[in-house]
Amino acid sequence: HPNQEESFEPLTPAADVYSLAKTIYYVLTGSAPQEFRHQPIDRLPATLAAQPEGQPLLTVLQRATATRVQ
Repeated sequence: HPNQEESFEPLTPAADVYSLAKTIYYVLTGSAPQEFRHQPIDRLPATLAAQPEGQPLLTVLQRATATRVQ
């Protein structure tokens, strides 16, 4: 059962976007984004970041995993 002190936010469409971004990260890197478990994705592995699509991808992942949804 979950930790009693842990609080959960109500699920919104933003939760789906967040989960999709984490899944995309996993598919592209081959590893789960454990270091980003409760925070936005703020970097990519060097090999992916060096690709032409690296910066646009990072921007999308950062926005999709932002802590504040606008």
